[in-house]
Amino acid sequence: MKTDKLPKGSTLITPPEPKTVYLVTEGEYSDYRVKAVFSIKELAEAYIANHEGGVEEYEMDTEFAVYPKDRQPYKIRLMKSGRILYAQERSWDDYVTEHNTYTVRLSIWGRPNKEPEMFTNCEARDKLHAMKIAAERWQFFAAHDELWPTNEKRERDFLLREGNWVESET
Repeated sequence: MKTDKLPKGSTLITPPEPKTVYLVTEGEYSDYRVKAVFSIKELAEAYIANHEGGVEEYEMDTEFAVYPKDRQPYKIRLMKSGRILYAQERSWDDYVTEHNTYTVRLSIWGRPNKEPEMFTNCEARDKLHAMKIAAERWQFFAAHDELWPTNEKRERDFLLREGNWVESET
């Protein structure tokens, strides 16, 4: 993961060498348990030769991001008229993936001859703050009718780059 893809205030933790561990497990659901942990696959396989269970492989000490604690990611859906339909708290992982595709999506998918919609991703202190950010973004797009999709191009994605809205190439 590149650090330029992370939200401001995030830190990327990259351990020197991720390691693989092999868990010997048994059971299902509430009966599931880890019986032994090995750093060598052959040892785990030798263990299950004399015991019941299976071997599961996991990466240890993998790269991960530490996200800011003072903000939470949100996705907000508005109508072109400015009416907010919802402001939904998201997981950081979903936010980072989608946020790098678009910051604002203007869409009329599945809504021919209906009012277009605006979806926006943002980081905010709380739900009210997220709705304020969305309203400010909506003001820009409401003033630029030519940016809204048409029946020919039903969706347009925009990224905020250095203070400017740029149409995404995805």
